[in-house]
Amino acid sequence: MHRKVLSITAVLAITLITSTTVFASPSSLQNAKNNEKALETQLENFDNQIQQTALQIQQTNVQITKTENDINSDENEIKRSESNINIEQNQFDQSIRSMYMGGTTSYLDVLLNSNGISDFISRLEIVNKVVQYNNNVISNLNQMKDEIARRESVLKSQEQSLIALKDSCNNKIAQLNKQKAQEEPLLAQAKTTLNNEIALSQTQQVYVNNLAAPKVATPALSVDINRGGNSSNPVVSYALNFRGDQYVYATAGPTTFDCSGLMMYVYSHFGISLPRTSEEQFGVGSAVNENNLQPGDLVFFNNSGGGPGHVGMYIGNGLMIHAPHTGTVVQVVPLADEPNYCGARRVN
Repeated sequence: MHRKVLSITAVLAITLITSTTVFASPSSLQNAKNNEKALETQLENFDNQIQQTALQIQQTNVQITKTENDINSDENEIKRSESNINIEQNQFDQSIRSMYMGGTTSYLDVLLNSNGISDFISRLEIVNKVVQYNNNVISNLNQMKDEIARRESVLKSQEQSLIALKDSCNNKIAQLNKQKAQEEPLLAQAKTTLNNEIALSQTQQVYVNNLAAPKVATPALSVDINRGGNSSNPVVSYALNFRGDQYVYATAGPTTFDCSGLMMYVYSHFGISLPRTSEEQFGVGSAVNENNLQPGDLVFFNNSGGGPGHVGMYIGNGLMIHAPHTGTVVQVVPLADEPNYCGARRVN
């Protein structure tokens, strides 16, 4: 038997030429599913990133608008501060003029127009108070103006950063849309490949179902299990009844199995006693060349230690039934998909 896994194209070609039954490898079917899922996930990621980036742009636009409003408000505040400074200066000048009805216009005039030393000292104290108050007012207004100008500078810097962020987001969306457009044809191709694999898998399932007999109790009998066509092979039909039963280590039926337990249980139904472990089963019957396998033959595979640590049953057309490992169920797979094939035995 040639165990090389054929490509889907080659399998279809052989089907058309020879009209024999061919099967999709579960690994190739799973690969097709994984590929489609990966592409769908990638496109979903693109959509999510586009949506998140678009939302970020909206939020950035809101921030830009708020920043621009804050800048305009600060500019108006600066103008008001400048106006208030001018008003305070004018009020100070007016206060100097109104000190005395003589129409004085400066500190010096006020002092020079004093009558004697006592009046001079009195006027000097008043001028000092007015000057101090005026300086405080003007200083406060200037500080406010400087603070507003500083805040406006910060806001303008923030605005530039927000605009740059918005441009970056727009570029990111454009790039994501470009990548999405490149992935969409690949997804369509992957779906086509998956549909082809599923069609082959369904053909395989129909074939296997045709081999299976109803799961009914029958008397134990000894039969020539290695002769005749697949559909008339009772041990194969009986073994197929246990597809879907859970793998449980060190069990041998009736509802859970490990690999050797399944073989022992099936053969015992026909009055044939097999040893319990796969290593022991490798010593029963007679050796069979892989090219001469017949339905019902035991097929063995090396474990990590090098011995025949796994066993299944060949059911014809390159397929086998086995209980793989914990977490799986009894299932039919192509013989070529199981690694480390090491031999076969025919139970006599």
